[in-house]
Amino acid sequence: MKVAQRPTGRAGDAVPAAVEISIVMPCLNEVETLATCIAKAREAIERGGYSAEIIVADNGSSDGSQLVARELGVRVVDIQRKGYGSALIGGIEAAQGRFVVMGDADASYDFAAIAPLIAKLREGYAYGRMRLHATGMEFASEMVIKASLKGMRITEVPVVLHPDGRSRPPHLRTWRDGWRHLRFMLLFSPRWLFLYPGLALLAGGLILSALLVGGPLWIGGVRLDIHTLLVAGFLALLGYQLVLFAVFTKMFAIREGFHPPHPVLETLLRYITLEVGLLAGALMALGGLVALVVAVVSWQSVGFGRLNPSTTMREVIPAVVLLALGTQTIFASFFISILAIERD
Repeated sequence: MKVAQRPTGRAGDAVPAAVEISIVMPCLNEVETLATCIAKAREAIERGGYSAEIIVADNGSSDGSQLVARELGVRVVDIQRKGYGSALIGGIEAAQGRFVVMGDADASYDFAAIAPLIAKLREGYAYGRMRLHATGMEFASEMVIKASLKGMRITEVPVVLHPDGRSRPPHLRTWRDGWRHLRFMLLFSPRWLFLYPGLALLAGGLILSALLVGGPLWIGGVRLDIHTLLVAGFLALLGYQLVLFAVFTKMFAIREGFHPPHPVLETLLRYITLEVGLLAGALMALGGLVALVVAVVSWQSVGFGRLNPSTTMREVIPAVVLLALGTQTIFASFFISILAIERD
C-alpha cells in the first residue's frame, strides 16, 4: 500500500477543497475481491471521519469488475494504456483529493488500516515532484528511486500483507517483471552501467597501447606484442563508446524526468558545444588519417612489398583507433545536440 500527496493543482485545474483523501485501487479482473476492498475503504473513511472518495482505476477488466464498482457507488476511471503503473497514474490524475492512498484491489492490503498513512501524509510527504512515468510493475521502484534522488522525505508505516483473495493466477510474472525492474534500475545508474566500466576500459586500453606502441613488452615471462596492441585498441574503442552511452543515457533520463538535472553535466554542456565536439573529433580523425598516410609512406619505401607486421601494425593500429575515436566524437556530438534541444 502506498501513499502520496498530490500537487496543489495543474494550470487551469481546481482541486476541490471538500475532498481530502482519494483512495485509488488499480484493477484488472478483480471481481472476486473488489467489493471487499471497497467495503474496507468505506469502513476506514467512516471511522476516521475523512472527506474522501474511492476511485477504481480499471485497466480493461473483462470479468465485470467495473459493474461491481459502479453498483457500489464508487467512481470508475477507465485506463486504456495497459500496465500496473499506467492504472495508478491514470487513477491519481483523476483524483480530486489532496492526498492519495493506493492499494491493490486483490484484498492483499487492508484498506481499513489507512489511518497511520493519512497521519503521515498530513505531515507533508509529497507526490507531484516525482513525475512518475513507469507503466508497469516498476512503478513502485520508480517512486522510491526518484524520491531518493530528489532528496524528498520518505517514511514507512508497517502494514500487514495478506494472501490475495482471488482464485485466478496473479498478474505478476516473476521473470518478466523482474527484468523490467532490473532494466529500470539500470537506467537510473548510467554511472555504474556505462561510465565506470567505460572509463576503466578506455584508460586500460590507452595505457596498454602507449606501452606497446614503441615495441614488445615483457611482463614476467610473457611477451606482449602487436596482438595485445590490437586488443588494447579495441578496449579503448569499447570504453569510449560506453562513456558516450553514459552521457546519452543521463541526458535522456533528465529530459524524460527520470533524473533530476545534473549541475556538472549542465556546466560541461555549456562549454562543450556541438562546434567544440566537431572540432575535437575532426582533429582526432585528422591525426589518425595522417598516421595512416605515414604508414603508407613506410610501405612505399619498400616498394609496396612485404612488410614486417611487428613494425607496421604499430603504426596502423593506433592510426585506425584514433580515426575511429574521431568519427565517434563527431557523430556523438550531433546526437548530444539533438538530446539537448529544449522541448516546447
